[in-house]
Amino acid sequence: MMKACRKNGRREGTRRNWFPFLRFIVLFAVIFLLLQRAYINMGERTQNLATHRLNAVPAAAVLNVLIPGKGVVASDAKVIGRGCEVTIRKGCEGFEVFFILAAGMIAYPMRWSRKIMGLLVGAVFVYVLNIIRIISLFCVVWLWPGFFDAAHIMVWQTILILLSLLFFSWWIGKSPLHGSAGGPASRTPNTK
Repeated sequence: MMKACRKNGRREGTRRNWFPFLRFIVLFAVIFLLLQRAYINMGERTQNLATHRLNAVPAAAVLNVLIPGKGVVASDAKVIGRGCEVTIRKGCEGFEVFFILAAGMIAYPMRWSRKIMGLLVGAVFVYVLNIIRIISLFCVVWLWPGFFDAAHIMVWQTILILLSLLFFSWWIGKSPLHGSAGGPASRTPNTK
């Protein structure tokens, strides 16, 4: 009986069991690198749109609601209030975190309609998280300026990546695998 289950000293199917995972990892890495490359090549005009209009302006608007006496304004890539300022630099506008999420969504074997919906919902999710991040970093600069580097580099980067990975896990947990995508759903059980 043992001989029927083993071939060349290895369990049959071991290599096949790893293929979907390896396929996912390779696709994830290639897609992520392509998105990063496109991001690096992004022109200054597009960068200004991302930092000013998509991040600084909404963050300043929310801060004015939360802290009405602070007089917060968006100027270029900066969120400025009385006595404090936060500059949104390239890499701080949430693109890279979204690229991690997007690479995972595209590489994972599920229906394209679920991938596209996941990308749209995921983009909004990452965007809202990043606006919350900018607002909180502004408050850190205002209230605890010595904590800014730790909050910016260690706390918020970790939170963004972990919450994006949790979102991805939740999203794929709700998604049936697409039979033609090569995932486990495409395999028919051997009834012989």
